[in-house]
Amino acid sequence: MFKFFLTVLILVSYCRAGDVPIIAPRVNLKNKHTKNQTDLCIWEHATGKHLSTLIVSDSKSQKIFVYDLQGRLLQTINAVLPGDIDIRYNVPFNNRKIDIIGFNQRKKSASIVLFEVDRDTRKLKRIDNKRLRTKESTASCLYQNRQGKLYSFIATDTGKIHQYELSSKGDVFVHKLIRTVNINENDLETSIKSCAADDVYGVIYLSTKYGIYAFSAEPAVKSKPQIILKKFQYQ
Repeated sequence: MFKFFLTVLILVSYCRAGDVPIIAPRVNLKNKHTKNQTDLCIWEHATGKHLSTLIVSDSKSQKIFVYDLQGRLLQTINAVLPGDIDIRYNVPFNNRKIDIIGFNQRKKSASIVLFEVDRDTRKLKRIDNKRLRTKESTASCLYQNRQGKLYSFIATDTGKIHQYELSSKGDVFVHKLIRTVNINENDLETSIKSCAADDVYGVIYLSTKYGIYAFSAEPAVKSKPQIILKKFQYQ
């Protein structure tokens, strides 16, 4: 403990006001419609990295923005209270493979929204049937397993997370509720703040005010959420 405080003291002494470098942002994602850009994902171009894009959700302006890597606005899409944005590559669809971004709409318009990233224009094209209704959601994430199946996890403020299978039907995606997992069985939790999927190991991670939970993303695997990292309590 003494060594820890000594190290902090040395760092504080070394990093005096005049010694701390000011690092300016390289890109500022802003346009005349932005109000509260809360989440983003990066679409990586397969052959020209400089052609990659930043796809951002803005819950207050109720829009999705697509920027290039220089911060120039490429596209604006209207959305109802968009939440968390996620992306998956090479998703099977109509005898081809496409790149998909998905996000959750909140409150009365609670639903999953899916777009295809056009690899030539870099713009988004709606690719769901516009009827992917869900429970009220606080967070969402996509998961694609090794067999290529695509899922969306929709988290709620009641401690439940719903897993929907996303599959193509004709020229659109449809959804089906596969299971619901509840982390409130210990009567501690009330809300899931965010979620993320590990496609390689098939694990879903949930953040809550008490810490990080994890459980299998595969619906056939019967595993209960386990807390793997408790929130640090500072005195």
